[in-house]
Amino acid sequence: MVVGFLFLKPFKNGEDKMFCSKCGKEISDDSKFCYSCGSKTIIEKTDSVLKESGIIEIKNEVGVSSITDKVENTKEQTINNQNTSNQGGEKKRKYGYGLLVLLLFYGSLISKWMKDNSDISIVTTIVIVLSFPLLIFLYFKSRNILLKRKYFIDKVWLSSFLSGFLSLMFIMSIIGFSTGIDRSSLNRMKIKEVNEFSESFIKQTKEYLKQESEYSKILGSEHKTVSEVNNKIVKIDEYKLFLIKKDKHFVNLINFLRETNSKYKKDKSVDEQINKLHNIISNNLNTSIYAMDMYKKYLLTNDEKFYNIHTSEFNKQNLVKNEVTKLITDIFKSL
Repeated sequence: MVVGFLFLKPFKNGEDKMFCSKCGKEISDDSKFCYSCGSKTIIEKTDSVLKESGIIEIKNEVGVSSITDKVENTKEQTINNQNTSNQGGEKKRKYGYGLLVLLLFYGSLISKWMKDNSDISIVTTIVIVLSFPLLIFLYFKSRNILLKRKYFIDKVWLSSFLSGFLSLMFIMSIIGFSTGIDRSSLNRMKIKEVNEFSESFIKQTKEYLKQESEYSKILGSEHKTVSEVNNKIVKIDEYKLFLIKKDKHFVNLINFLRETNSKYKKDKSVDEQINKLHNIISNNLNTSIYAMDMYKKYLLTNDEKFYNIHTSEFNKQNLVKNEVTKLITDIFKSL
């Protein structure tokens, strides 16, 4: 009854026969027009009939809800996919930028450190080589730990900065500790070498001073006979050879001071003092030999002019000795 009413089909009798609703003639069930009067046998549905039956509301309610759910689900899935893609790209960029900045800081610090510490041991070199992969490991490890904390969940840049800073400080502290051990070891070596050389140098210097004192007594004594004059001339030649030997002794000192400063100190002011000492000692040797030559001429000619030159040059030597002693003391203190 309801279906027949909704679609407004012509009525059927009890024997299930179909008749035209206008002229009453019998027609077939599947006929759309009456063969007698030509009227339509099926009338199209109207919104008013469907609304009265309640079907349109049900269809709209079910259809719209279903379509809306599908649209919302599709939209949500698309947004989630985009967010996942964006988060992945952002995470990748954060990783890349943070690591790049960290490596730049690490490279600059290491280059400056190596410039200031060229004389590093094998142990420290190994520490520097191993510090690079350790730095990267600590950076990612600490970064992941921070990102799991409540405060750092949405602060990728802050966690990257803190993890990079802490990792870099930890690595540089390890390198600094190793460097401190190296410097302490080098300082002990320097003290040992300086003490050993100083003991040997002072001992040898005392022997030279003793020999020089003996030459001074002989050359400064009076000469009355020809044999005494000839003996002095011989001693002058021996003393000149002695002066050359003593000069080599001080040259060894200068070489040691230069090597020590180059190895441990690298101080330009100390190099300047060493060069000054070298010039003074070289000039002093030439002055001493010249003074002895003048004294020898005095003995051969008995001309007071040569003796006066000898005395003048000899007095200069005494002033130079005081300056050399003070300069050597200052250099050893600087080292």
